[in-house]
Amino acid sequence: MEPITLSGFILALIIAGLNFRTKRGDIWKDEAEAQKARADRLESDFNDLRARVEKLESENAYLRDLATSHKAIEELAVAVAANHVAVMRVLESGN
Repeated sequence: MEPITLSGFILALIIAGLNFRTKRGDIWKDEAEAQKARADRLESDFNDLRARVEKLESENAYLRDLATSHKAIEELAVAVAANHVAVMRVLESGN
């Protein structure tokens, strides 16, 4: 077996450093890909939730309009009934 020379030792250190950097780079690359996949999932979930909220807001507005119109119809019915009674009294009294 030959003794290790200084240049051989330095070359081994350089190769080990490059391997370490390459593995570290692969780890960071894998981590970045995982974070991108997570971000894509979150964006998809967010878009789904936004669509659901928009649908609920639309339904809420429809129901609010429907409830308001029912109240207006009830108020109109009360007014018509009251006026009908008043008109019938006038007609019955002969005036």
